[in-house]
Amino acid sequence: MEEVLVDLYNRAQSKGYGKSMEDFTTLIYSNDDVLEDMYGYVQSKGYTKSKEDFENLIGKKKDFQQPDSDSPSEDGSLESQKPTDFLDY
Repeated sequence: MEEVLVDLYNRAQSKGYGKSMEDFTTLIYSNDDVLEDMYGYVQSKGYTKSKEDFENLIGKKKDFQQPDSDSPSEDGSLESQKPTDFLDY
């Protein structure tokens, strides 16, 4: 599971994502657009299983709750990067 997340995180970074692995994991678990993008990416690399199987592979829990979004980031400012800023739309 972690190897897959690391690969997906590296792809996100190559697209301009600049936050931590932990933030990325929270993002992919809580943002359906990001999850869909990453699922499409793995499919383009030969993944043939269902989206549900992909969610299980990356460790997403069905009852995942996104943390409060009003919490300040490490530098004390509120997050300004949109969750999908790094996607190819």
